[in-house]
Amino acid sequence: MNRFRRCLGFAAFSMLFAAMPALCAELFGDDFTDPAASHQKWMNLDDAAVTVADGGCTIDNGPGSVSEYYHDFGASKPEVFTLSFTLKSIERGSVAGALFCRQGNSSGNVTGGYVLTARSDTVIVYKLTLSGNSYGLNSVLYQRSADVLPANNKLTVSKNGSTFHVFANDEFVGEFTDADYGPGDISLFTFSNTKAVFGALSVTDAFQNGKRTEFSDNFDNASLKYWNYLQGSGPAPEIRAADGKLKITTVDGGDGPSGAAWMYVDIELSEFEARVEASHVSGSNTSPYGFILIGDGPSEIAYFAIRGGRRYLVWRQGEPQPDPVLASSINGAGYTDLLEIKKTKESPGYEFYANGALLSPREDWQDWPSLVNFKITGIGLFAQNELAAEFDNFYVKEKQQTSSIRTYNNSKRISRAPSAQKSANPAFYDLRGRKRYTLTAAPNRASIKRAAGVYVNENGREVRVRGRK
Repeated sequence: MNRFRRCLGFAAFSMLFAAMPALCAELFGDDFTDPAASHQKWMNLDDAAVTVADGGCTIDNGPGSVSEYYHDFGASKPEVFTLSFTLKSIERGSVAGALFCRQGNSSGNVTGGYVLTARSDTVIVYKLTLSGNSYGLNSVLYQRSADVLPANNKLTVSKNGSTFHVFANDEFVGEFTDADYGPGDISLFTFSNTKAVFGALSVTDAFQNGKRTEFSDNFDNASLKYWNYLQGSGPAPEIRAADGKLKITTVDGGDGPSGAAWMYVDIELSEFEARVEASHVSGSNTSPYGFILIGDGPSEIAYFAIRGGRRYLVWRQGEPQPDPVLASSINGAGYTDLLEIKKTKESPGYEFYANGALLSPREDWQDWPSLVNFKITGIGLFAQNELAAEFDNFYVKEKQQTSSIRTYNNSKRISRAPSAQKSANPAFYDLRGRKRYTLTAAPNRASIKRAAGVYVNENGREVRVRGRK
């Protein structure tokens, strides 16, 4: 889930695919460079204007009905697959995308399936339902992504059982679980009065696992877009990437709980190794800086830290900081230290290293294995008050290997959230943002009477349009 806001004490806090091996078999594909070849692969079910040329498929659907450019897999509809296509643009209208797990046949209405599309900075998967002569679309994934472009977005969905992983431009966006629709066909799907341009499409028999198992950052990218932040109620620190390093400057917390900085990346860890080069540039020699391991609860944060005075300490959020231990292996203020955390099957707990030397817990400290007694869902960096610190060459890798049907792991991830939804709102709007109607109860959707069109509430939860004539 997204964890952009947390609680720290009483303060309020707010990928690239790995190369797919050759054993992945393509079940279907079209690059839209040969109109005659495309004509043999697809069926235009609704007589919309379809033009195939120069690597693009333009579908210009008129008013009054949905439109499908349909491919039938026949009797061998894939149960495990990865569908990838380019949505070049939606030039006019509302919703257009790839319909997958399509239910129904070529001689009648589509009766169900999922539609993958993108709008503005958001990737959306709608569940399509047919009720009477109307189609309903309820979002099962509605996730903002920094990787969505103004046009020419490569969108990917991968299915294994009832689990779906979704990507935008080869970066993981989110996942959802739904078992309502099993194996089916695909189509390029446009709503009433919508014109869209699609690029190359392919379907393979492999499942693409979006869950991150490895992440690295040399901080050459100033955007820091894969990092999330914890925000305290004290003075805001300065966090930026410049000159190939992460630069953090913290301030005096004053009367607030802190003026510290915390940042993390989403990754589930159990047996892993992590490392970073940490430098004390200036400021307090008694302010710790280093790694944080985090879970989902407000107190599930563990600190593995050093200080400029060549000391180290490890503690759990909500507990007093222990007395630090002097270690000659730590370089401290004015120097760079290579910090590492390791957890293996062989080790009873977490191992903390400075410049290759193992740092051991003191006898009167809480035992390190029980210190991190929560499921780790993120790892990051922190620096406490009145300190200027720099970090470089951050790296973490989960050692355990997941197994599933043809599973391939990516290296970067933004969020695991299946949907970033707001609170319930009965008001529905058209896609220009104009309020059109309000639901005060939960009526039978088939009985809702209103003009044909596309409507959505703040969560992107529902869209309706008149069905085929």
